[in-house]
Amino acid sequence: MRLNASIYVARFLLTSGFPFCGHDESEGSEYKGAFLELLKWYGDRNFDVGRIILGNTPQNDMMICRTIHKDIVEACAKETTKAIIEDLDSDYYGILDVKRDCLYHLDRVAAENLLNKLHELELVFTLHLMFKVLLLTNELNKVLQKKDQDIVKSMGLLDLSKKRLQMMREDEWDSMKDEVSLFCGKHGILIPKMDEDYSNEKSKRKRSNILYLHHFRVEVFYAFIDLTLQELNNHFGVVTSDLLLGMASLSSVDSFANFHKDRIMKLAEYYPSEFGDKELREFNFQLDDFVVNAQKCDSMFLNLKGIKDLATMMIETKLDQTWSLVYLLVKLTLIIHVATASVKRAFSSMK
Repeated sequence: MRLNASIYVARFLLTSGFPFCGHDESEGSEYKGAFLELLKWYGDRNFDVGRIILGNTPQNDMMICRTIHKDIVEACAKETTKAIIEDLDSDYYGILDVKRDCLYHLDRVAAENLLNKLHELELVFTLHLMFKVLLLTNELNKVLQKKDQDIVKSMGLLDLSKKRLQMMREDEWDSMKDEVSLFCGKHGILIPKMDEDYSNEKSKRKRSNILYLHHFRVEVFYAFIDLTLQELNNHFGVVTSDLLLGMASLSSVDSFANFHKDRIMKLAEYYPSEFGDKELREFNFQLDDFVVNAQKCDSMFLNLKGIKDLATMMIETKLDQTWSLVYLLVKLTLIIHVATASVKRAFSSMK
């Protein structure tokens, strides 16, 4: 009964497209998220269910954790896929087989339209372009999804991805066009002449004022790459990059292996109320002494795992007083994570 209750709630949230989890699911929270709130509502209205869920559960068997959520969602996905395959008579590619007798005329028309779309240059070109762009950003995507992120490596891959996309935009149009043309030739897909007027499928009667060459080169090729670059820039702007690289350069991991003075100085400049011109000059000298001491003289800096350990060690050894401005920036760096998380939660709850 407990499992079924969680499944019923999960199915409702999936069907409605609602999120499962809340920002604060603690007992004192006024709103614990859709899953827990709906499960409690269900238990309040069904005595048999209410007496075995949530706080009435023996030990730790409430079946409400996020791992359980994912298992239920995965099970729903498998059942949905199974139902679709059964509808297709166990033929995974049945929708493309327009020669088979369909149960309904509309199914036949839909299948024919899909098959026609697959044989259009527009779709073929777009899919080739998407595949190539995803390949260029694949390594960056994998690094960003890791729990333990190497910030310096991530930012390096970000810069590399931007450069490769820009190079593709400037130099690889001809090779892209030839690649798509070769594919279309092998599969019998019609390629219009590039110097002819572009025909928009949505308004065939209306003559366009652009050529096929302009459409595919400017409105598809350039536009898609520019959109990808814009997305990367939006997520990793100049300020974000400076903050991340400055934090990584200040990290004590592997005896300050990522130390980069210019990046740390840039990070300090983002706090003008704490680091004015006078403080920046003094910080410049303190930073040199601090790093030389940490890397070559003081064994206490060995085996530190990050900025949190560095801050703790500096307090315990009174080094926060010796290099007060270095410690100040370490403190401000620790706050960045908290401030960013708080802002994200605030915007998310507003949505």
